[in-house]
Amino acid sequence: MDPTFGGVKSAVVLGASSDIGLELLKRLDGDVPLLLTHAFTNGARLREWARGARSRVEVLEADLSDAAQTEALAARVEDAVPHPEALIHLAAPKVRLSRFKDLNPDDFEIELRAQFLGPLRLLLRWAPRMASARNGRLLFLLTANTAARVPAGMAPYTAAKYALLGLARSLASEYGPRGVRVHALSPGMTRTSFLERLHPSIVDQAAETSPLGRLCQPCEVAEALAFLLSDGAAFFHGSNLLMDGGAV
Repeated sequence: MDPTFGGVKSAVVLGASSDIGLELLKRLDGDVPLLLTHAFTNGARLREWARGARSRVEVLEADLSDAAQTEALAARVEDAVPHPEALIHLAAPKVRLSRFKDLNPDDFEIELRAQFLGPLRLLLRWAPRMASARNGRLLFLLTANTAARVPAGMAPYTAAKYALLGLARSLASEYGPRGVRVHALSPGMTRTSFLERLHPSIVDQAAETSPLGRLCQPCEVAEALAFLLSDGAAFFHGSNLLMDGGAV
């Protein structure tokens, strides 16, 4: 099925330089005329992809944990459009396993600033404008940790994802009646560079214990994200969709 994204003329993709982000861009390319793509440290990867894109692509580099950089990103977006019709939040620091006793409040603050507060600043600007236009789509990439048993050693990462889930559900309640669709997708462990800080044995064990005998692939997550953004998902709203290969 070729998804259509009626009414979405511009989309901001946070974390677009990730493996999942690039796969999603391939699916939006040509159907969403303006793609405003965000990267933290890998803008070159986006610029290389953009050279062959059919859509107009802007590459915006910013540290979402930095308020000034996030506001600058917002200003650059608003130089192009009054507000985007879609905001897709994929960005997150690479996962690191740590025992709770070895953590401190700074570890949680790092995750919350990057995953929650940065996107929140953008949503405070754009969600009311989407509602005024009665046209908006908000999509949050979470984790199967929000819908299943939480693995040990991931407290800061998981806490930030739960904060996003609470935000998504609040936005769904307030803005759904005003024309803004809100979705969350929670995939299980996905074979991307996001896992490079984990010991290979942990990744291999996760694949072996999966009911499907493998990890999720970036292209599969991107297909699900594209569906949720498409007109075919018009009656999906406010849900946290679990994509874990049957583990739960």
